[in-house]
Amino acid sequence: MSYNHEAQLALNKEHRIRPQPGDYWHDMYSPILLVVWQDGEHVEYLENIVHYVNVYDGWKWNVDLPPTRSTYEDFAKRILYSIQSEALKDLTWCDVIPDRMREYVDGALLNRKLKRYTTPKP
Repeated sequence: MSYNHEAQLALNKEHRIRPQPGDYWHDMYSPILLVVWQDGEHVEYLENIVHYVNVYDGWKWNVDLPPTRSTYEDFAKRILYSIQSEALKDLTWCDVIPDRMREYVDGALLNRKLKRYTTPKP
């Protein structure tokens, strides 16, 4: 499957405006944030909280830290370029893989490692 830049830009815009639990945002596959909950007004996400376990297990999301809670508007500001030139208008500096981590989010919620116990289905 080849990379389609225009399709990725459209995905980024859609999930910037309407984030969904399981959305995995990355910069060249380095983890940036993981959306864990949303209710139509607010979004909660794990951010910059991966740690290296060991050479065999690699990186893990640390669900013991509380998620960041923000409005949709503030969430969008977090992933938009901070310098808003005409060329960068409405562009994110990282990319989304929708629903990439949904099973992980649901598992963490079921194990009560996150404050929310259910995630709304998209």
